[in-house]
Amino acid sequence: MAATTKQIPEYKLKEVDLLKELINQYDVICLASMNKLGARQLQSIRKKLAGKITIRMTKNRLFKIAALQSNKKGIQDFINEIRGSTSYIFTDMNPFKLQIFLSENKVEAPAKAGDIAPKDIIVPEGNTGFPPGPMISEFKKVGIDSMVKQGSIYIKKDTVVAKKGEEISRMLALVLSRLNINPMEIGLNLYAAYDNGIILRESDLDINLEKTMEQIQTAISNALSLSIEIAFPTSENITLLIQKAHMAAKSLVLSAGIITKDTIPDLLAKAYGNALSLSNKILEVNPEALPADIKQKVGTKEVVEPKSTEPEKKEEKKEEKAEDLGLGSLFG
Repeated sequence: MAATTKQIPEYKLKEVDLLKELINQYDVICLASMNKLGARQLQSIRKKLAGKITIRMTKNRLFKIAALQSNKKGIQDFINEIRGSTSYIFTDMNPFKLQIFLSENKVEAPAKAGDIAPKDIIVPEGNTGFPPGPMISEFKKVGIDSMVKQGSIYIKKDTVVAKKGEEISRMLALVLSRLNINPMEIGLNLYAAYDNGIILRESDLDINLEKTMEQIQTAISNALSLSIEIAFPTSENITLLIQKAHMAAKSLVLSAGIITKDTIPDLLAKAYGNALSLSNKILEVNPEALPADIKQKVGTKEVVEPKSTEPEKKEEKKEEKAEDLGLGSLFG
């Protein structure tokens, strides 16, 4: 008896051809879980990203067949990432940018028994508005510490009732619903992406923009400091390098005492400062060793004007001796 060949439905063949065309056309292919996404939310995402993405709902097996028939490098490793009910997104957008958009367009929803907490669920401190009754016992069962205050049930402090990844119990789902806390997020969630042969997983796509910007700014600052330290010129640091070189050259010239039109003011100021310092030292040893005008310049509050007496002549002799030492010439 001759073996019969099973006929492949025409719609499947057409679907594989379409998928193969999309795979070859776009640089980026993303795998997304629907995460309880409704038709209205999906239509809204499609509308906002019209012309930028193509979303295709198809069987995983058909996508794998099409992918293996495509000319994409490393596609085998990518199809190994496929799990569960998956939506396929074809785009030329940066996958990180797409992930940020999808994250910002998720809708809050109430929790149901068996749901997995997408993040730490916190019940805030404060007045619940509920009168005393059985709810106090319900709060206690889910770990919420409460009391009666001003005729209402009051939650004493912020309480983490479920950590990220934990399953939500029926009682907790009920309490959260009564408190109008909607911890679940409905939307498309990228769990893998293929970008020109590079495979990005969920942990790679989950980025914190503020933290990433801080890291980039720190890296830029460190790179700039390093390039200046090793004197590696670039368009970004050339001005700073020239300023650093100018300051280093000026410092070297001043240390060597080389006179130029740029260093004359600094050299004179340095000499003047040294002369004042030397004069102070001399005054500490012998207050009468310097003439009155020099005493005034080095900080003497009051200088006694010389009188027309014999002692005045002695002072003049002292001044002459001081001039012989060459100290007076330092002050003009």
